[in-house]
Amino acid sequence: MKKEKNMKTLIIIWGIIGLSSGFVIIHQHVFNEFIKSLARWVLTVEEFQKCTPGMFEMFNLFMGICIILVSIFGIIYVNFINKVDHFLNRNYNRILSVILITLLILGLCIAINKSIFEDEVEHIHSAWYITKGAVPYLDFFQHHNPLFWYVISPCLLIFGDSVELIFIFRILMYLFTLGIAYMTYTIANSTTKSKETGLFSVILLFSVIMFMETSIEIRPDVPQVLLSMISIAFLIKFFQKHRTMDLLICALMASISFLFLQKTVFLLLAYVIIFLKELISKKISLRLLFCFMAAFVLPLFLFIIYLTLTKALNDYVITNYLFNLSIHLGRQIQTLTLFSVHNGIFGLSFIISIPVLLMDHKMNHQQRTIILIGLVLLLIPVLMGKINPRYLLSAIPILCITVGYFFRFCCKRYQFSEINRILIIILFLIMPSFFLIKRSFINRNRSQISEMEFVLKNSDENDFVYDGKPEFNLYRQDLHYYWFDIGKELTTLTHYYKGTENRCIDYEIYNLIDSKKPKFISDFGIDMTINGLPTLYEETQYKGLFMRKDEKAVF
Repeated sequence: MKKEKNMKTLIIIWGIIGLSSGFVIIHQHVFNEFIKSLARWVLTVEEFQKCTPGMFEMFNLFMGICIILVSIFGIIYVNFINKVDHFLNRNYNRILSVILITLLILGLCIAINKSIFEDEVEHIHSAWYITKGAVPYLDFFQHHNPLFWYVISPCLLIFGDSVELIFIFRILMYLFTLGIAYMTYTIANSTTKSKETGLFSVILLFSVIMFMETSIEIRPDVPQVLLSMISIAFLIKFFQKHRTMDLLICALMASISFLFLQKTVFLLLAYVIIFLKELISKKISLRLLFCFMAAFVLPLFLFIIYLTLTKALNDYVITNYLFNLSIHLGRQIQTLTLFSVHNGIFGLSFIISIPVLLMDHKMNHQQRTIILIGLVLLLIPVLMGKINPRYLLSAIPILCITVGYFFRFCCKRYQFSEINRILIIILFLIMPSFFLIKRSFINRNRSQISEMEFVLKNSDENDFVYDGKPEFNLYRQDLHYYWFDIGKELTTLTHYYKGTENRCIDYEIYNLIDSKKPKFISDFGIDMTINGLPTLYEETQYKGLFMRKDEKAVF
């Protein structure tokens, strides 16, 4: 009794110290310089310069408030321990649901307010080309599989060339993200028979900044990941119920996923390992494997027929494979560093979970299959040197499920109470919640939308535009077949030269500007001080965007 009283007194003292520390942190701006130094180390010079002093102040305020709230909770808990425990026991699942709903709302806000990434402009522009009857790979450059543009192109036909379509497409991507979250819950729940593990996995998923920022972007990766998750769910169903139909649906979903994006190949490599293991242990027959391959190949066969009929097969191979393999992604160390800052506890938990779970004899076959898939989806991009949010998007939901297994293992082994479980969840959420809140309520696309509208208002459908990034050209013609991300040193174009034996050697930007007379040009990748450009173009109110001087701007 005396020991419990001393512990209660100690917690109250620590709570009072925590309260005082929180107010000191807020008043004295204790964390400002620390977070500024961290940001300077993690970010590029250009990104760091975009950080305002208010951002560092916001982080300092957030940390102070968190310490104050934790301290208040500690003091309340030790004084009303029985009532708090009773409340948490009765409402544990409701509390998890409230946390998840809050994260869902933040995700929707991010979808509306996040800055527009160049890939999003690229994919809307490609869909626009298709509405004009152009054939991908043959009539315009692309290096992704085409199904995504055909799926979103009806919206362009219905709503016309509207900038507001960006937000419609963002909401569509958010709905796909909800689908990924649902499949994450389904897989975690079906392999553990634990709703708590499913909810925990989804909460983790929506707290991973890398996932949240990428999954709401207008890109084929999002439906590709959704279909991959559906495929995995049916694979697990097949292992549980041994129904051939589940295996066929698994194959079909993987095949359609591939038609959205080639990165499904990573999942297929995981499937090869799984099926070889099952075949060697005589848990699956060759007949079933042939059925899987037939279901997978059928949509691809139809796709090859389409490419052959449109005479785009040769260009497809060059742009989607030879070109892509020649590109090396930069900033990989920065990606890892940012992930460590945003979701370091999640990353550390995953690393610890692998040996612990694999040595646990209570792990069933389906759970071990999920862990294997997650490892393959993670290790392939790492080994390829493509540590990038887009390449890791498929892996993240599976990694969240794996950490969910680890959470369940710890809860059962150490008999964690509800209060302990909630504290663990809060520990996972404290750091990412700051970045989620910051990204949710600060609009970063208003000026981009304004620039796109300006270009559309001051040009018509037949006008040419040079947008080397791309940043603003949604619905206007390009100067050349090769229009994609020219870059300041023409690096991507150089790779394309090599893959096509100089097929696009006629690409000379200054000659193209002289002959096509684009109404708008970007200074990305070109020198605006030469070839008479200063006499022909003047910079608009949007930095890097130039308009022909003989045109009168409409605002």
